[in-house]
Amino acid sequence: MFESIRRYFAVRRYAKRLAPLLEARYGAKPDYRVAEIRVVAEKNNFDRDYLKYAMAILASPAEFRKSGLGDARQRRILADYVTGRWPEATRRSTRSSG
Repeated sequence: MFESIRRYFAVRRYAKRLAPLLEARYGAKPDYRVAEIRVVAEKNNFDRDYLKYAMAILASPAEFRKSGLGDARQRRILADYVTGRWPEATRRSTRSSG
């Protein structure tokens, strides 16, 4: 239970604070490189344990895949979790795999 609470607040912090920091450092872009996300997250003391969630919502699908964090389906599930559509993504992935 404590892990899920810790994850919730870490992901919420990523979602609310990291995008403006990225924009200030690299300019406004639709997607950021994984290296850019990592640099800004580390400089601003974001929780590294949940960095993949930030990358799922802020990096392009190709950049996410290239980083070795997962495939397009895993990226979508992580991004859906962050944006509040996670239960829907879980139902879709469960239905298609079973």
